[in-house]
Amino acid sequence: MGVAGFSGDRQSPLEDLFHQVVSSKEGKETPAVLARYQEICNALIGSLVDSESLEGFDLVSCVKTVHLLVAAHPPMMSLSNAKSLLPYLKNTATKEDQTIADFILKIYCACIPHLPKTAVQFAQELQGVLASRIQKPSNPLALPECIACFCAVIKHLTHDYQRVVGLLKSCNGRVKSLAAQPDSVNPQALRSLIIIAFMISLLCEHCDFDSLRTEHPELASDIDSVSKLPIADHVYEVVLGLYEAFRSAAARAPLVRCLGYLFRAQPTLMTRPQSAAMMDAVFGGEDEDAKGRLLKIMQGFLISESEKHSALQKGKSTKKAKAVNMEELVGNTDGFAESGVSSAVVQRYLPQILEAALSSQMRIQAVAVDILGFTVKQGLAHPLQCMPVIVALETSASAQLSARAHALHSILNSKHASLVNSRYMECARMSFDYQSRLRKEAVQ
Repeated sequence: MGVAGFSGDRQSPLEDLFHQVVSSKEGKETPAVLARYQEICNALIGSLVDSESLEGFDLVSCVKTVHLLVAAHPPMMSLSNAKSLLPYLKNTATKEDQTIADFILKIYCACIPHLPKTAVQFAQELQGVLASRIQKPSNPLALPECIACFCAVIKHLTHDYQRVVGLLKSCNGRVKSLAAQPDSVNPQALRSLIIIAFMISLLCEHCDFDSLRTEHPELASDIDSVSKLPIADHVYEVVLGLYEAFRSAAARAPLVRCLGYLFRAQPTLMTRPQSAAMMDAVFGGEDEDAKGRLLKIMQGFLISESEKHSALQKGKSTKKAKAVNMEELVGNTDGFAESGVSSAVVQRYLPQILEAALSSQMRIQAVAVDILGFTVKQGLAHPLQCMPVIVALETSASAQLSARAHALHSILNSKHASLVNSRYMECARMSFDYQSRLRKEAVQ
């Protein structure tokens, strides 16, 4: 619990560690490890009930730890334990309550596909709680986990697709009416518009409406009333239109976040000319906050792609390869278009990413260094392009930043020693320039 509490909002390495412990065991060892996980999970959930009588007990760290265990092996969450967590979603008065609710929703997103199909009563109660939170959101930033869980419970348990299609229709109608006259939108109407834009973007991320249109003909007319084009494309055009219509940072900041949700759902949207024009304008401007938000979108996109790959690898590791996968044998190219988006985006904006990594603003620098880490570890760009900046960051007075840069240097050195050791002068010049930026006095 203590280690889980230190992770903050960042993805904890404990999840992968817990999964590796399970996947590394074979034969009779695996049930014993899973039984131990189950025992720990049951004990932690039980302690939530008795937390008021335990002095110094950290509720947030406890729920985080349960989430890490369940994410590593979702089937361990029993229906009874899932029911015992439901009351925590009904009270989100404080910031701590909201954090706890967000992690419980993440737990539900992981375990719902593995709950028994007979858990109809629990699913209906959960859907009702989520619907009320979505209809009256106190904070737009709480919507991502709510809508993700709402779509998951409908997809796997209640199959109440009419409800999610109705929500899409309602959001689409309201956003079009509010966006029709952008000059007359007052602050209260703008807040409502942003919340609706969040909703419709998140619905596209977590629900495949085009598949619903094909698989459920009774829903086709309602979905067609929104658009006969692919729904993600339609919502992308709507959100991008809002971004162009509103020039204030208060409106554009959340709309960029909405585009980020759509990029995660449909990565190829990120390579469209309209997206490139928007990102070029932001990086070419003077608004540092806008640049930071765009870098955050790139970071979220890369994390999402990494999580998809990790989930795929976890799925493969739990199955024994008893037969030849014919799709792999003949070369199924369905995922090729999306698999190259990360590389295309990083290579296009690598100069801006490297510049941000040397920024004196810690908030922008931290995000850029994260992107740089993805770039190095996944080989998204040529190592020689990154090396001077990495060496410069190793000269930072921040021990944490210097250590991260040194770790990336080690990775590149292990893979491309002959390349990275051939540009000493460029690395020295970049280090000098970086230190010159940070110091007011002259550097000699």
